[in-house]
Amino acid sequence: MKKRKTFTLLFAMMAVLALGFQRPMTVSAESNTYVLRYDAGDGDWRYQTGSHWDDAEESKAISEIHSRIKDGDQVVIEGQTDASIALNVHLSNLTVNGASTVVASFKGIDHCYILAGSIAAVSGGVGNAYVYDDASVTFNDNVSYLQILGGDDLHANVSVRGTVGHAVGVEQYGSGSVRYDVYSVAADKFNVEDGALLTEEAHYSKNQTGGAPSQNPPSSGSSQGSTQNNTQSGTQSKPSSDEYDDVPKTGESKAVVWLLGAGLVCLLGSRALRKN
Repeated sequence: MKKRKTFTLLFAMMAVLALGFQRPMTVSAESNTYVLRYDAGDGDWRYQTGSHWDDAEESKAISEIHSRIKDGDQVVIEGQTDASIALNVHLSNLTVNGASTVVASFKGIDHCYILAGSIAAVSGGVGNAYVYDDASVTFNDNVSYLQILGGDDLHANVSVRGTVGHAVGVEQYGSGSVRYDVYSVAADKFNVEDGALLTEEAHYSKNQTGGAPSQNPPSSGSSQGSTQNNTQSGTQSKPSSDEYDDVPKTGESKAVVWLLGAGLVCLLGSRALRKN
């Protein structure tokens, strides 16, 4: 009788483990979007939660954002800025909308949008960068994919102090002609002035040599100053396939835990049967 009870208990524990193994728990953390503006009167940054600034809503001191923002969140910088901001996170999306001379520093950025009229310097490696119309930007680190877009013509000013995996200049927001298409640009050599590529041919390749594949450009509405549209379009573009190789896939680490648990149950069950 004791053996039967022990066996029944062992079987029940194994069944629970089996169900857990077949249905691994998934943990998801939704990304948040923060919009930042510099308050010249206070001499400091303010922020709101959301994709665009709302004058009717209360803003909060930037000191509070450091305890809230996390890797994978999105940031929009807008308004007349003339200031610097540094956040120790890896963003999924950074949009600079009309800010003048903003210096922004992050651990890294998956998708970066520099909209018309903006002047910016961005620190942190960038997966996909899009620069619109007459925007001016300096990327201080590597950029995997860079697209410079304009209406009837290109007028952006772009420099990259790191390397560039693939850069494309496209007129008419992706539906028109391609002005230039280059790969593997050497560090601190990429330079575009008023839309024209000034980098010497010795510093880049015209053929793909294993760099990140080109991405489809965002919709042309991005250049019209719609920060919300740009934030949403950033979630549609995909980074290179190897960008998240170091991140454990869902269920991988849990499978090891379940197998160890099953082994422990078998060991305990074996000892219980031996005592009986």
